[in-house]
Amino acid sequence: MRMNKIKLVFVVAACLLLIFVVIANGGPIKGPAVKIGVQLATSGPTASYGKMITVAAKMAEEEINKAGGIGGIPLQLIFADNRADPGEAVLITRKFIAQDRVLALGGIFNSGPFEPIAAQAAEHKTPVISCGSVKPGITQIGKGWAFRNTSTDDKNVVPTVEFFKKKNNIKTAALVYDSKGAWAKNVGEVIFPMACKKADITIVNADKPITYEWGDIDFSAQVTRLQGLKFDGVLIGGIAPEGAHILKEMRRRGLNQPACGALGWFSPDFAKVGGKAVEGAVFGVGFWPDNPDPKTQRFVKEFAERTNGAEANYRDVGMYDSLFIFKHVIEKYGITNDPGDLEKDRDLIRKGIKELKDFQGAGGKIAFDENGDGIKDTYVLVIKNGRVVKAE
Repeated sequence: MRMNKIKLVFVVAACLLLIFVVIANGGPIKGPAVKIGVQLATSGPTASYGKMITVAAKMAEEEINKAGGIGGIPLQLIFADNRADPGEAVLITRKFIAQDRVLALGGIFNSGPFEPIAAQAAEHKTPVISCGSVKPGITQIGKGWAFRNTSTDDKNVVPTVEFFKKKNNIKTAALVYDSKGAWAKNVGEVIFPMACKKADITIVNADKPITYEWGDIDFSAQVTRLQGLKFDGVLIGGIAPEGAHILKEMRRRGLNQPACGALGWFSPDFAKVGGKAVEGAVFGVGFWPDNPDPKTQRFVKEFAERTNGAEANYRDVGMYDSLFIFKHVIEKYGITNDPGDLEKDRDLIRKGIKELKDFQGAGGKIAFDENGDGIKDTYVLVIKNGRVVKAE
């Protein structure tokens, strides 16, 4: 009899504890699915990036759901193609927020679309994590609602230019950049000049930089201008295909100066298009695919299997890890997923992302600074025998 009373006391205590936890955490997660809106450019000039990132997103979705979803509820990703167009990105964002009533927003690797999306996130109080935007200053537009699982260009380019100088004895450089893309234009007009000033490298055409526009395929005019300059190395701000074509045309004309780019070159297209012309080209990023960490290698291996051997880059792992961040925060901060709690749930997710510290993802440890930018180590990478490897 006494034993039964003791058991009853334990049962009552356990029930009270469960009630307390449920109340404190906002209750169990409800609904048929946890919805997150993911927009990527899967058509247009950066479509190759978007298609690869989609693979990473679906990898995470499948893994999360196979392991029981988020708090026992399936994760549902709602995909949309913004074509890297800021106007289209705004329309998609509004649909996600008002019509689909997603808990949060993800994807968005282009800085051009991320700017208005960050503003929309602030206006409608919906958290967003970009998987690839690196132009400095964008997260501030989001006023605490915009984050990115990447480090900004200034943190990557400065150490890369310093390495570039020491490795190749660079004293002078020619500057070439894409003047159409928001990210590339900022690299050419702000980041490279700032990095060269710190490294004491003279940009020989600073007053008349050589420009092009993404999507261009003929770079004969730009390389003709390069032939009229004297320089030790070339700095190219732009995405992979155009950068590779410029270097091919340079090499064809006998201009063999070493090349330094930014993380837009971290793509299978760079070595695929450029071939031997891009050998030795360097760029800096916050992800190293050969990192021996088991979590990194597991992701890299599966990504390659799903993409016919493509090498995962910072955007891919940024997307993958972002979804696990959402899972972690939603489960930890008591999100209910009840339609009536949507505003409160979104605010709790924002709070959880902001407070995240040393979250271990496939790309390494993840945290965000006071602006919402990712805190990452910088790796200077180089193209060697057609592969992206850590520069020595």
